[in-house]
Amino acid sequence: NNFDGIVSWGSAIGSSVPVEELDKFHERFDGIPLVTIAHKLKNQPCVDFDAYSGMATLVRHFITEHKSTRIAFLRGPAFHHSANERFRAFVDVMKEHGVDVYASNLVSDSFGWSEGEIAMAQLYNERGLIPGRDFEVLIGSSDMMTFSAIRYLAKQGYKIPEDFKCGGFNDSSESRIIGTAFTTVHMPFRELGLTAVSMLKNLLTKGSSVHDVM
Repeated sequence: NNFDGIVSWGSAIGSSVPVEELDKFHERFDGIPLVTIAHKLKNQPCVDFDAYSGMATLVRHFITEHKSTRIAFLRGPAFHHSANERFRAFVDVMKEHGVDVYASNLVSDSFGWSEGEIAMAQLYNERGLIPGRDFEVLIGSSDMMTFSAIRYLAKQGYKIPEDFKCGGFNDSSESRIIGTAFTTVHMPFRELGLTAVSMLKNLLTKGSSVHDVM
């Protein structure tokens, strides 16, 4: 195919494809002007979003507004840069408020974006953590993970916000289709797309002068 240039949403935000596979996928476009969204390629411009600040704001919201420091966290894919930034923000903000998350046993292992139920089962079944008793808030690395976890806990008889509060990330449909919408971090999807297209236009006219944008 003949392309003047390509904008690639390489990570697809919720993708569970390993970084190596994403890099290999983009190799087919070698020599074609390319701008990626949320997945940095060597020597190619990228537009990204500040996942760290987004998650940090969410965690602080629950601590300051709801006076909650017993917060359980569902980790996203270990190979996913944005998932790691979200977890890093959670660890840092909790540390600011005197909580060592590694000692609290309230953080799940890393799971895929579609495995929120499995992550929650690990905390509930394997570790015996009870909503309301062991944690007041549950935060998922994405809305999809939080939504799946809520459904899992609903089967066990727990409800939000009566038994626990919830937070997520992406501002996707999953945050609004349950009975009580949960708090989530809005993703600037439109701005990311428009910025990437603008960067591609500049790349086509100015060449290597185009730089990464956060």
